[in-house]
Amino acid sequence: TAASSSLGRSLFKLCKKIKIPVINVVRREEHVKKYAEMGAEYTLNQSDPNFDSKLAAALEKIKPSVCFDAVVGELGGKIFKALPHRAHYYIYGGLSGKPLPEVTVADTLFAKKQVRGFWLSEELPRIPRSAILKDLDYICEDIKLSLIHISEPTRPLYISYAVFCLKKKKKKK
Repeated sequence: TAASSSLGRSLFKLCKKIKIPVINVVRREEHVKKYAEMGAEYTLNQSDPNFDSKLAAALEKIKPSVCFDAVVGELGGKIFKALPHRAHYYIYGGLSGKPLPEVTVADTLFAKKQVRGFWLSEELPRIPRSAILKDLDYICEDIKLSLIHISEPTRPLYISYAVFCLKKKKKKK
């Protein structure tokens, strides 16, 4: 969800680069068109009267194992319910201001679906510094940006990665 956000677009570009299919959920038709221009196969407008059937068809084809949700609320509950068995549903925001409905015992016990929170500032300190730098450089490679590492020894490690893809790469001659 929130696929039209900067993070949503970045996640789509990264997944496209490493050939992971993505179902993008947006709120407006203009965003569906923008994603089509970027080469997205599945972008669903949550306002579309046929959203539920389009979501079911996309989920059936891709069978995703992971969902990242920044919205939650009724939309999140609808998506969670439709996810396949053993899917992981990560909440990294709560834009709707509402809880995740529709989570049943059957979903978690029998379908083995999991709901987890994901807060980047808590996850980064657990990842080795060399892995973070390597991954950030890889992500920036295709979008013609260079990695800028701002080192601030007085701050925790994860804060120094808040700004990373800012400088345009110079063209090679």
